[in-house]
Amino acid sequence: MKLYSCLKPELIKLNCTANTTEGVLKELLYLLKLMGKISNEEVILMKLMEREKLGSTSIGNYSAVPHTKLKELKEPVISIGTS
Repeated sequence: MKLYSCLKPELIKLNCTANTTEGVLKELLYLLKLMGKISNEEVILMKLMEREKLGSTSIGNYSAVPHTKLKELKEPVISIGTS
């Protein structure tokens, strides 16, 4: 599976307003919930923040690839945010 095949224009959030990792993740999770991709954004946020504590997912130039696994998801879900 190519990751770009999971990316949909409606899952891209332009102009995120948060200035913290948790805040940006909340914005993206809210978008995923609105689009019907996830149901429990609080649990996913907790799992993403736990992953960040293991080591930053930053890849430089103000970019990061936060990720986690969820049993509930049957297929990969990708959301992108810009600020």
